[in-house]
Amino acid sequence: MFLARLISLFGSERRAQGRRIRRGGFRPGLETLERRQLLSGCTPVVVTDQAEYVRGETAEISGSCFQAGEQVTLQVVHTDGTTGGAGHEPWTAPADVDGAFHASWYVDPDDSANEQFTLTAQGNLGSYAMAAFSDPFLSFSSPTVRTPVRANTMTVAAISGRVFYDANGNTFADDQLVLGGWTVTLDPGCDGDASNDLVATTNRSGDYVFNNLPPGTYCVQAGIEPGWVQTSGVGGYTVLVAAGQHVSLLDFSNLELTAGSGGQSIGSWSNKNGRNLVFDEGQANSELSLLNSLNLVTASGDDLTLSTAGTGTDGYSQLKNWLQDATATNMAYMLSAQLAATALACEAGALHGATVIDVGDTLDGFYDEINAALGAGTITEIGGHAFLTIDQLQAAANLALEHDGLTPAGDPWRAYQEALKTALDKLNNSQLLFVV
Repeated sequence: MFLARLISLFGSERRAQGRRIRRGGFRPGLETLERRQLLSGCTPVVVTDQAEYVRGETAEISGSCFQAGEQVTLQVVHTDGTTGGAGHEPWTAPADVDGAFHASWYVDPDDSANEQFTLTAQGNLGSYAMAAFSDPFLSFSSPTVRTPVRANTMTVAAISGRVFYDANGNTFADDQLVLGGWTVTLDPGCDGDASNDLVATTNRSGDYVFNNLPPGTYCVQAGIEPGWVQTSGVGGYTVLVAAGQHVSLLDFSNLELTAGSGGQSIGSWSNKNGRNLVFDEGQANSELSLLNSLNLVTASGDDLTLSTAGTGTDGYSQLKNWLQDATATNMAYMLSAQLAATALACEAGALHGATVIDVGDTLDGFYDEINAALGAGTITEIGGHAFLTIDQLQAAANLALEHDGLTPAGDPWRAYQEALKTALDKLNNSQLLFVV
């Protein structure tokens, strides 16, 4: 009989403040600037009072939707990124209580003739915005009359999403765990030219955002580290972003694998150490009753029934002989022996039924059978990986034995039972990878 386990999750809504893992702690009630901006629709903006300036004029600059009291570093550079000429040193303007600021920039005559400029505004708390303006080749005495263009914000777009930790390996963001400090890369034009890529790092809520993007096609990829598996967003996203559009919910989920441990082989339950575990409470009746509750079979396909009389000494002798005699002539017999070893390890606390394990290399080709037994979507192939809990693997094996207790060569259920036997054998010998 399998024990039910209660797993406590923090938060119930997808966009609730997540638990950050592996990258340091944070105050659960602290909502980040980026998160507030995404939820409120207020994205940092910096504007100039005109789109074009005659040399010698002053550009009036204003910003909004920055964080209250944030120190905003402003810099004007040539559109090609160079800072040649006068006036390109960064300077700072403080945002007021409403997140707004005002500044000015002198359009130097010696530097600005017929130039295109980019204005960046970088807040010390993470806000960022950008604008552009130009200085066409006009003299001071030019009779040209220009109509000022107000609120030159560029028609920009944004892309955002979240990176989750997929603790149960089911590809869904239902664990309420997030990955802070994770790298997400944006490839403008999807041309594969890394020199043009933009990089964002997820915040404490696992969120990332790329602001101030010109309209166009973008490819979004989340980084993956050695020993990790990406379970959703695999291959990234390709999106076409229109002017002023904010494309959100481009989410990724990852999990980390580590070497399994705690398994106890069939042979170990026949030796002195195994006997001590079975009789850890001075009697073996609970362990023997557990095994009797499963669909274990003998070499002939008959149900295994272990004696629970007295302290279980006779029942343990039966168990020991049954384990030692197990062969694969009847595959159901060998599957039963491996299932018994796993069930005893879980009862002893050496293994934990809720642990998620990678069974992709052993159960590949039998996902339909597992989903039919345990429910649609229980197991999914993800780049050569597939994940079940130890309890789910035991349940699948037990149901397979219930269906067919005698599977000699040629039996249609033999191959499936052999795959389950192999998975349990590897688990019992600590040869499977566990999800951290």
